[in-house]
Amino acid sequence: HFEIKPGPAMAVRVPIYFGSQSGTAEYMAKELQSEALSHGVKCDVIDLDDFSPDEFIRDSVMVFVVATYGEGDPTDNAMKFHNWVANKATEAGILEGKHFAVMGLGDMNYTNFNAMGKSVDTNMERLGAKRFYKRGAGDDCQDIMADFDDWRSGGFFESLKDVASKAVPNNTQKTPGKKQVQKKVQALVCTGGERGDKMVGTLAEASMAILKDEGLDVRGPLDLSERRVEEKLAAVPEGGVIFILTTGSEGEGLGAGARKLTRRVRTECSAGTLKGRCYQVIVLPSNNATSEEVKKAAGADVDALCKALELVGASACSDVTFAETGDSALDNLATAVAAVCGGPAEEADNNNAAGEEDNAAPAPKQLTVHLMQDAKSLPSCPEMAGEACDTLGKFYFKAIPMTIATVKELRQKPEPELGLSTVQVDFKAKEVGLEFEAGDSLEILPRNSAADVEWFASMLGCTSMLDWHLCFAAPGASKGIKQPFPTPCTVREALTSYCDLGRVPSKTVLAGIRDALEGDQKKNLDILLTSPEALAAVMSEDISLTLREFWELVLGPTPEMGLGTFLQVCARQSYRTFTIASSPLSTPGRIHIAASMLSKELPSVEATVQLLQKCGLQNVTATQLLPRRFSGVCSRWLCTELKAGISVLSRVRASAFRLPAQLDAPIIMVGAGAGVAPFRAFVQHLRSPKVKETPDTMLIFGCRNAESDWIYKDELQQAVKLGGAAGRMQVGARRPLCNYYTAFSRQAGQPKMYVQDCMRQNSEQIKEWWGRGARVYVCGSTGMARGVVAALMEIVDCTEKDLTTSKRLILEAWG
Repeated sequence: HFEIKPGPAMAVRVPIYFGSQSGTAEYMAKELQSEALSHGVKCDVIDLDDFSPDEFIRDSVMVFVVATYGEGDPTDNAMKFHNWVANKATEAGILEGKHFAVMGLGDMNYTNFNAMGKSVDTNMERLGAKRFYKRGAGDDCQDIMADFDDWRSGGFFESLKDVASKAVPNNTQKTPGKKQVQKKVQALVCTGGERGDKMVGTLAEASMAILKDEGLDVRGPLDLSERRVEEKLAAVPEGGVIFILTTGSEGEGLGAGARKLTRRVRTECSAGTLKGRCYQVIVLPSNNATSEEVKKAAGADVDALCKALELVGASACSDVTFAETGDSALDNLATAVAAVCGGPAEEADNNNAAGEEDNAAPAPKQLTVHLMQDAKSLPSCPEMAGEACDTLGKFYFKAIPMTIATVKELRQKPEPELGLSTVQVDFKAKEVGLEFEAGDSLEILPRNSAADVEWFASMLGCTSMLDWHLCFAAPGASKGIKQPFPTPCTVREALTSYCDLGRVPSKTVLAGIRDALEGDQKKNLDILLTSPEALAAVMSEDISLTLREFWELVLGPTPEMGLGTFLQVCARQSYRTFTIASSPLSTPGRIHIAASMLSKELPSVEATVQLLQKCGLQNVTATQLLPRRFSGVCSRWLCTELKAGISVLSRVRASAFRLPAQLDAPIIMVGAGAGVAPFRAFVQHLRSPKVKETPDTMLIFGCRNAESDWIYKDELQQAVKLGGAAGRMQVGARRPLCNYYTAFSRQAGQPKMYVQDCMRQNSEQIKEWWGRGARVYVCGSTGMARGVVAALMEIVDCTEKDLTTSKRLILEAWG
């Protein structure tokens, strides 16, 4: 007799909504989901792009991780939600009885810091919901991950567990005109003990009772000794789970039915037969053997069974259980159940004729990847939606390929091998119908180096297939399955454009990689994921490991991972954003950007190797212990590899960093290095005959040396009024700049001067212009922006809050 002991279950599944532009908020939402499960709370991560008011108001507890874009705007995917929650017409009290918490992300350099987080927090409360945990604020110009860690470790999970345990279940809340249909997972219970062994049959009955109580659609028990048993396993729909209950002993090893299953799967099943199904093996001792004795005697048989199942597409729910007793077997059954059961209720219209649940198979956790030498030979996959499955992937599907017209070096003395290069890239925008204004941004997708692509192709065993074509598929799944990136494409394109090979991936991505590995490689990632010291070491910006360096260091050059798995677990390549350096009034149909190479010397990784070895990682080696040089993936590509004629995935984004519609007040522009790009666009705009009146305009520009990196020098000097600020003489093309001040930080024979020093030297003029309503535009690095803001507050005698309130300081900062 086995006593059935149902474990505690939360009343609700908590939605964690994310509003993300670059993927950071999405990553944090998934981190919360993972950690919440360890506290007994099941959560669903939901893209705010899928926001529906009718669905939303059914939730009892909600968590938000929302980023702020630009000058206080919601991210693209959160726009629909923002318009609803901030709308004064939305019914007051509609969220009465609901509970929420908000983690907001932003950049302190911008005047409306964390505006979206504040808006969600304020409006959720306005609509009647109660805050169950304090609002968090992550600052991207400092350490946003540390801010996130501080927020969640301050009692978030305890508060979440408390409020979730008291909340009304989501699937009991009714929506008018709809009825609830609980989505069920099918479970097949199989028995494979020795003949005459009644213990497995008794365990099967108890297991089926537990599974039914958990809401699964239970089938069985199926005797694994039956004929064509493999066909009955394949009949379990994708998303289902197969429980294999068997015995083991010192003399016989694994039970006869389970051994037969191994043979049948090997000989009768093809690759993908059990794709999307999970399995769980539970072994009971027989003939008075202990679990340790059974594990020793039947271990090889169990490994053979698991490998056979996985070769045909099945994946393990959790580790194989070698139980001492039936009760301990049932306790371990709960772990497998937690991995597959539950799920939010779905809706069905009341006029659905039979009122039955949707039997379409759910999307598998991992897609199938088809490879063919000829793209025309790839199979048709109608189940794929042609939509992205994550935030970064959306860019791949929405951006437009734009051809490069020219690439021009802007520095007087470039030295690319030392990281000293700034280029202007000219895009043919007219060909693809892209329109823009001076000050807008261009988002582009960078490419990994050919050397890194070839190394990973060699590691994955597909060097000879780099120019083969691939596509994703989800056999047996319902339509509308989303995918990581657009296909068909070549293997080379997938590795070059869609995989982030430039850095160590996040903890969540590492966990996905870990699940695809075996042996010492898996053990090394287990240690890394549970050791804050080791994880911090490999992710340190001080050593800035690339993914290749990390792989060589921690995993070795030949992990047992296929191309299809790698393409899905690898972090996605992020687009990069550049403020446009041209005006459509000056260069119609052409978009210019200016990009400087990001490069720095790095120390040896020898100390990191020693630390990892100390933490217990095995076979840790480094091919290069000497100091190294880091180069940014995108800037290296733009400055050293990009050529005319190449097509680049691009998208224009409207920006708040624009000239005002009414040019009736002075304009002060402050930029350093490539940060002068938008001001070149402003000057081009103001020089156009189509602009009737131009205000007093000042440009303060900084670089290292006047003879080596003074970019756009001649062009901007030719835009300065003859006679300076007081001069009104115009000869030839219009000259809108009253003043063009420069600051050089590495000029021979002169003291270091930065743009903020130049501002102080001209403080009287800046103060006078500010008194006339001047707008101040700042573009450059985060450190430079801070210095400029501090100097401006000093010059005009105001606080940072005063600047924010005035809405006359417009920032574009990075790094």
